[in-house]
Amino acid sequence: MKQLPASAYSPSTGTNTNQPFSKKELAKFSDSIHAIREENMKELEELSEQLRAMAANEGGDDNTYSLHMAEQGTDAMEREKTFLQAQRTSDYIKKLDEALIRIQQSTFGICRICGLQLDSRRLKAVPVTQVCTVYKNTSKPCQPGSHFLETFGEEDE
Repeated sequence: MKQLPASAYSPSTGTNTNQPFSKKELAKFSDSIHAIREENMKELEELSEQLRAMAANEGGDDNTYSLHMAEQGTDAMEREKTFLQAQRTSDYIKKLDEALIRIQQSTFGICRICGLQLDSRRLKAVPVTQVCTVYKNTSKPCQPGSHFLETFGEEDE
């Protein structure tokens, strides 16, 4: 992380303020999270339907090819992979719901470790995050008054 003078900082590039986002900013995040949640709910429904179809095919007599052990193993792995994807999607939806609660409480976008406002670009990329990149990368809380530039795909010089 590059250290910058205080004058180089603004809410759009990251701050060291402990103030919550404005109601307008929180509303934008809320809309975005609701859209992401809706997409994930559709994906979860599709995965659930796939699991139901796999379970229905498992009991049928029409797939005699599956009597071969290799085919049974492949079918079992596909079921497990689909189940794990459904579980990950369900867990992500729960995290999105928690983010929506934080928006209602005006605590969304505040690092739970150092209490400083998170970079809005980070929140757009990872709306369920609760910690700043400094803590995420170093496991050490930010020091109030320190200024860090998040590179977002750029190499440090």
